[in-house]
Amino acid sequence: MGLYATAFVAMGVFVSMYNFFGFRAVLDYGLPAALSGLVYVVYLSGTWSSARAGALSRRYGRGVVVLASAAMMLLGALAVAASSLWIALAGLLTFTASFFALHSTASGWVGLIAERDRAEASSMYVLCYYMGSSILGAATGWAYEGLPWAGFVAVLAALLGALAVVAAALWKGAR
Repeated sequence: MGLYATAFVAMGVFVSMYNFFGFRAVLDYGLPAALSGLVYVVYLSGTWSSARAGALSRRYGRGVVVLASAAMMLLGALAVAASSLWIALAGLLTFTASFFALHSTASGWVGLIAERDRAEASSMYVLCYYMGSSILGAATGWAYEGLPWAGFVAVLAALLGALAVVAAALWKGAR
């Protein structure tokens, strides 16, 4: 259940950040809309971090990687609240790489711990992943509309704090 909650919250927060960061890039940093769209290039960090997460999982364990990734997502999200564009972009890079490390580790972990019906267990992970995308991705729109950017990031940080608690429980259970 913890891995399903991880999928829901991590993907929901990830989608939320990318749903609204482009608006911030235009409105707060003054970037042209065409240039702000290039922020998605940061996704490429997931190629590196997913592979690195596998090596780190073998060395330190999946629980450590999921917990560290959740913590780094939180730190990256907080940096995105900075008034400096460069600090915000560095935070977005950290947030994104951490998300992909977390997701690749958690999704692989589901199949490993399922004692039976592995395909169904993996399917449930994917369902929770996309439900988080849909539900949190949409619901945080109200936070974006009603709060300043720092308040919006605080909402995401609170969700990531809850994710870190779940990740800590997963780590403890894995030990």
